[in-house]
Amino acid sequence: MVYHDQTARMAQTLLDFRRIRPDALPSGLFSETGWELLLELFIADANGTRLTGRQFASDIGANLSTTSRWMKALTDEGLIQGDGSGEVDDP
Repeated sequence: MVYHDQTARMAQTLLDFRRIRPDALPSGLFSETGWELLLELFIADANGTRLTGRQFASDIGANLSTTSRWMKALTDEGLIQGDGSGEVDDP
């Protein structure tokens, strides 16, 4: 479990760093929604937290339709598994 915790901290550091990059350079240079979603999910899982699609969209600064498309693509690739309807805008 310690390894998982260390890896989650490293993922959080990566995500934090990625989020401050737009302070120095235009944010359009760093658009990687799929990777952001994977990092968010990994960190949430390590912390025992559940996230909705709406929370993902807010956390990564993407619109709901983009987030939904990426969640479907990552699910289709077998990289993530949801426990809901798959709709980002579910309550």
